[in-house]
Amino acid sequence: MLLSSAIFLGGLMLVVALALVAAVVRLITSRRASRATSPTDQACDILGERYLRGEITTREYRDRRHAVR
Repeated sequence: MLLSSAIFLGGLMLVVALALVAAVVRLITSRRASRATSPTDQACDILGERYLRGEITTREYRDRRHAVR
C-alpha cells in the first residue's frame, strides 16, 4: 500500500513538473511571437529577402533601403 502511494505521488509530481515546463515554454514563445516590429524593419527584411533571392540588384537594394529609412 505504501509503495503504491509513493508511485502515485511520484507520477503526480512528474505530471505537475511537465505541465509547469510546458507553461514556461509557452509563455516564452508567445512573448517572442507578440513582439511588434516596425513597418521599417519589416520593409528592410523583405528587401533583404528579395535581394538574397536575386529579385533585385545590389543598387536597387541600397536605393530602396535608403528610401525606407
